[in-house]
Amino acid sequence: MIFNVKEGKMNKILKKLLNLQLSKISFPIEIKVSYLGEGILQLLPSVGFKKAVILSAGIHGNETAPIELLARLIASLSKNTQRLNCALLIIFGNLPAIKLGKRYIHSDMNRLFFNHNQYEKLEKSINEVQCVNLLKEAVQKFLDNISLYDNIPCYHLDMHTTIRDSYFKQFALLPHNANSYNKSFFELLFSCKLNAIVQHNSPNGTFSYYLSKHFGVQSCTIELGKAKSFGLNNLTLFQSIEFAIKSLISGDNFIKEIKKIIRWFLVVESIIKTKDNFRLNLKPEIKNFTQLKPGYIIAYDDNHIWRINNDAPWILFPNSDVAFGLRACLLLRSTTIPYFTL
Repeated sequence: MIFNVKEGKMNKILKKLLNLQLSKISFPIEIKVSYLGEGILQLLPSVGFKKAVILSAGIHGNETAPIELLARLIASLSKNTQRLNCALLIIFGNLPAIKLGKRYIHSDMNRLFFNHNQYEKLEKSINEVQCVNLLKEAVQKFLDNISLYDNIPCYHLDMHTTIRDSYFKQFALLPHNANSYNKSFFELLFSCKLNAIVQHNSPNGTFSYYLSKHFGVQSCTIELGKAKSFGLNNLTLFQSIEFAIKSLISGDNFIKEIKKIIRWFLVVESIIKTKDNFRLNLKPEIKNFTQLKPGYIIAYDDNHIWRINNDAPWILFPNSDVAFGLRACLLLRSTTIPYFTL
């Protein structure tokens, strides 16, 4: 195993996770515990529940802040200092990559859940393919286990951190079909005190899209900030998100936030890398949500030139190192908060 900090600085739950010993964690008798796979923990309150929650982290193995937040949550539940009033599935998505401190071992796992072209090209023995299959099976089993509780809402937060800095440091990404989401889901997002929300305009291969499309789960991706190694995260920066999650699983009311302070963006275009000579015409240190001038050449290859236009001058997730067929950058339009969230 490769750790980026001394083991003594990690909490006990994180140590157990990295040593594949989650099954050795004890919980109060009021919580029924099942282990649906390595790094996948199902917790059900013995008194019943009226909603289900899925919390995931570590889909990218080097994004440690969400992993530490979930480890702290498990510790609170284990010590009986955090109430549980919902069916809860906690997922650490790519344990082999987490242990190595790498984003992924072979392929970007968060492009494989609903991307048949990318998925079918890969050998079934590849780590990320195995992880995707394990997570799909675990979610199906979790939802089957709670199927007796018909028509209860199910919420999913897939927590990540970004490769680069962002002008809006904490933000959510909603899958393509956000119009089907209910008001309480947006109350959850607003209570996280996010700086921005980004709405996708087409299907993609992310875990959040898969759960939303395949199971009708109220699902989204949340970016907490820039990726750092274990032990280097300032978890106080994520207090609002952590408090919102604790309120969600305990059944407490969310903190009401002023919605107008959150910026809302729509994805207008995904720049896809298809050629060896594809280049992004951006400085390495450029931040997410940088606004570029209309007419600026943002990317090019031997067949195409991408220019910024007035409709979508904001950039998100620029990365020319992606595999062929994957997006190298998103172009965004700033807009007002949709009426269905209010």
